[in-house]
Amino acid sequence: LFQWAKLHERKWPELECLYAVPNAGKRSIRAAAYMKAEGLKSGVPDVFLPVSRGEFIGLVIEMKVGRNKPTDNQTTWMNRLQSQGHHVAVCYSFEEAKELVEWYLRLEVRKVA
Repeated sequence: LFQWAKLHERKWPELECLYAVPNAGKRSIRAAAYMKAEGLKSGVPDVFLPVSRGEFIGLVIEMKVGRNKPTDNQTTWMNRLQSQGHHVAVCYSFEEAKELVEWYLRLEVRKVA
């Protein structure tokens, strides 16, 4: 997703704001403790695009593989972010995430005061 975004920044400069939250993956106890001390929180979705479009203040994506579903903690985070005005989605492939980002960026540009 991020390689695709980099290639399309000329079309959509807003893609420069797309970023990932490094929540996934196994770490050593020391590395996990360090990241937690730095503010990493369990359940935070994987991908953020903090760009307003339509009625939304940003796009949030939780990436999953196969038949995996969001954990209860991830669902809590997604519901919280949605209630604050983000468009929230779970995507199961690069293609699905790419199509979602394209759809989102085609929404009307929202003027922020």
